[in-house]
Amino acid sequence: MSVRLDRLDLAIVLALGIACGAIYAQTASFDFVGFDDEAHVTLNAITQQGLDPAVLGPALRATVAANWHPVTQLSHMLDVELFGLEAGGHHAVNVVLHALVTLLVFLVVREATGARWRSAFVAALFAVHPLHVEVVAWVSQRKTLLCAVFGMASMLAYVTYARRGGAWRFALSAGLLTVGLLAKSMLVTLPLLFALLDYWPLRRLGSLRDARVLAREKLVLLLPVLAIAAVTIVAQHSAEAMAPLTLDRLLRAHLPNAVLGYAWYLEKAIWPADLAVHYPHPYLPLAGGIAPSPLVILGAGSLLASVVILAVIAARRRPWIAFGVAWAAIALLPVIGIVQVGTQAVADRYAYLPLLGPFIALAWEANALRERLRIPAVIVAGTSVALLGTSALVAHRQAGYWQSARALYGHALEISPRDVTLLFNMGNAELDAGRYAEAEAGYREALAVHPGHSPAQLNLAELLRKYGEPSDLAEAVALYRSVLRERPGNFRATRGLRKALARGAGRRDD
Repeated sequence: MSVRLDRLDLAIVLALGIACGAIYAQTASFDFVGFDDEAHVTLNAITQQGLDPAVLGPALRATVAANWHPVTQLSHMLDVELFGLEAGGHHAVNVVLHALVTLLVFLVVREATGARWRSAFVAALFAVHPLHVEVVAWVSQRKTLLCAVFGMASMLAYVTYARRGGAWRFALSAGLLTVGLLAKSMLVTLPLLFALLDYWPLRRLGSLRDARVLAREKLVLLLPVLAIAAVTIVAQHSAEAMAPLTLDRLLRAHLPNAVLGYAWYLEKAIWPADLAVHYPHPYLPLAGGIAPSPLVILGAGSLLASVVILAVIAARRRPWIAFGVAWAAIALLPVIGIVQVGTQAVADRYAYLPLLGPFIALAWEANALRERLRIPAVIVAGTSVALLGTSALVAHRQAGYWQSARALYGHALEISPRDVTLLFNMGNAELDAGRYAEAEAGYREALAVHPGHSPAQLNLAELLRKYGEPSDLAEAVALYRSVLRERPGNFRATRGLRKALARGAGRRDD
């Protein structure tokens, strides 16, 4: 792509890499956390074969956790080939990938704008922002890192194509976008983000003819996007991971949660406190959330409307503000909850690439303010270092919560004590540690919030049957039967019920 780096650029790149290492080197001693890590790595029969040619075909076809991510699947298999199931190596690869994404952020912004130091600040803030910890410290978020690597590389190819021409650069951008989509479908909005770059800072919208050319470019880029989006929808529907979308549900739950979600991401971008691995959906009983009052939704909507109005007013003289607002709004569209997948309302990981636009807007607006007020460079530098240093310290502390499943869920439950998903997962973590009484307590707490939570019912039944007193068998049998009413034919419940009844009758249950 003909990107040139002089000595100063190389020094910036080295500093960015050191910053990533300083925050995340600790993760090399961390364990898997049991929240999707089993599905992707530790209990995935295909992943555990490494790069065995015999399983490459199934690996390219397999869906994992209701998604088809063949590039991510191959990446996890490579990790197993290199490191086995020692978690440290898997974590180290995530850190390297985050550093690579940070480098690409610097290159993209610098190539698009020509502003070295503002680009360095954007990349540094990207490297150290606490909201990005989840993506780096969680092995299962390899998909987010890979899609970001290929997405930013595609963007770099597109920017160099826009600046210097060359059909091969555009073809390279389209190819990298396709590979990124095969790592995670979050990149479906990338063609729209390219259109934003055309508006600013590339300023390619000079005439109606230009608009037609740019529209044709985006239509070409939409081809892999539409194909991968269709496959993703089919995979999630087949796994029943996607909530049914009706007009009533859209108006009563999805749209209000989307408004709250946009406001939440804005808040956490500015003040990243109380971060957790899971935030319960306020409109899903399964998540243990509590629906907010209409006044809260109105307040969030008013805040967002004010931000949009400000961006529109500033669009002519300060286009970076409109750019930053539009970037975040567009990049978050696939995960803002209009189409609900999973039990979370929002997630730290979803902000990984969407925050780039606001970071750029912040850097350019701060520079404009400095020029207007003639603020000395030393004050600007000092303020920037203080902001980045504080963010790095908070991120380092946040990363520490990922050292084990029990530490992660314990911290998250301090923030959301009624979160059914967290209570259930904490029960699983305690069970894995052999702390049966604590595991039972976790499952019972989850069922106290949502009595119909089948996974908690099933795990509690298994726990009572295997490790409980004979008097616990009646409760285990009732729990198994409750699961089977909800999930007829469930293998674990059917087998467990048979064994519990056999043991209760005085027969061997094996």
